[in-house]
Amino acid sequence: MMSADLLLEPLAVREKAAHGNALIIDVTTAQSYSKHHIPGAMFFDYRHLVSGIAPSPGTLPAAASIAHALAQAGISKEKYIIAYDDEGNGKASRLLWTLDILDFNNLHLINGGLHAWAQSGLGLEQTANLSTPVEIMELEYDKSKIADKAFILANLDNPQVVIWDARTAEEYAGLKPRANRNGHIPGAVNLNWLDTIDMQNGFRYKPDAQLIELLANKGITAEKTIVPHCQTHHRSAHSSILLKYLGYQHVKAYPGSWSEWGNSADTPIEQ
Repeated sequence: MMSADLLLEPLAVREKAAHGNALIIDVTTAQSYSKHHIPGAMFFDYRHLVSGIAPSPGTLPAAASIAHALAQAGISKEKYIIAYDDEGNGKASRLLWTLDILDFNNLHLINGGLHAWAQSGLGLEQTANLSTPVEIMELEYDKSKIADKAFILANLDNPQVVIWDARTAEEYAGLKPRANRNGHIPGAVNLNWLDTIDMQNGFRYKPDAQLIELLANKGITAEKTIVPHCQTHHRSAHSSILLKYLGYQHVKAYPGSWSEWGNSADTPIEQ
């Protein structure tokens, strides 16, 4: 079943934000936020969402660390979280994906983010909005929604598991070095995350039917377990939230992504 409520058009944000528990979260950069942001939005630093530890900086931070960052930002499970960024919603999707695997509900993505907001002729502000910290929660990651290297190695020949490489074709082919070893996970299918975005329509998702066809043409279908990844699970976080929106139930994203796989000595690679 499609999770239609996850995606908000810019014109619907004000109505949703009028809910007393709503928070609009800006996941751009501090510089971008100070220049302009959606009225009422609070800035959240993307760096809180990743471990930052080389060679796999996109791996998850400790649950206690993200719990502290969320509490400082006033983000709790009772809130309606409305996220956006200014680059196609990769960063905003990483926030929502993280909250999803921490068992948060009421998650919303502004379709197209700041690009669609501006295209819709809606106003922006420069005034910083300060968060109201909440009590730190006891949080645990839902490991059933996460793939690690061991899971992928164990399922390389499983026809019911499809690995979605959301990087560029050049990265997939190993022509753009981003790790000690380059190429792709054996059997992975390549669908660049940008191919799911309508650049001419404010960076929104492409139409639902078109998305489903794009995915199906790559063998990414609802009955399979789908493992999105990119370099650091930034771009593929967008892929993960897109799958959630479309109602695909069996998704296990790989936050280690190519930065882990390509920098490991014991992983098979195709080019």
